[in-house]
Amino acid sequence: MKSLTLLLLTLFGLAACDGSPAKPAATATPSKTAAPDKGPPSATYTVRGKVVDVPTPGRPQSDFQLRHEAIDTFADGSGKVVGMGSMTMAFPRAPGVSLDGIAVGDIVEITFPVWWGKSGPDYHVTKIVKLPADTPLEFRAARPPKSGG
Repeated sequence: MKSLTLLLLTLFGLAACDGSPAKPAATATPSKTAAPDKGPPSATYTVRGKVVDVPTPGRPQSDFQLRHEAIDTFADGSGKVVGMGSMTMAFPRAPGVSLDGIAVGDIVEITFPVWWGKSGPDYHVTKIVKLPADTPLEFRAARPPKSGG
């Protein structure tokens, strides 16, 4: 988890903004759902992507990994919207979140809350929905909303 946190912090810093108008690839919503001992999350995001790995018995390093679309509204630990470009990353699952029927190559939509603490972000998937195989995905740099005027 420590290396994942470091990777996330590095990648958050690399999020790009090219200023072109586009519909949001992912959404963020305030969340009132608290995780035990974490309190309410800073934000909850919903994003689409392609499954690149699933946990496999006999492969202890395997995990649920997703190449996800950009999250334009992703906010850092200070609350500043910095965006997160498309990338492949591991997503731990909350208890009870099943991968039944999900395979490598599937297109899915996930929902995940993020909690920011002194050691960086903590997150886990709370919902996975399998989408039609022909769902178009757009992998690109983040386009966070411009602040100011």
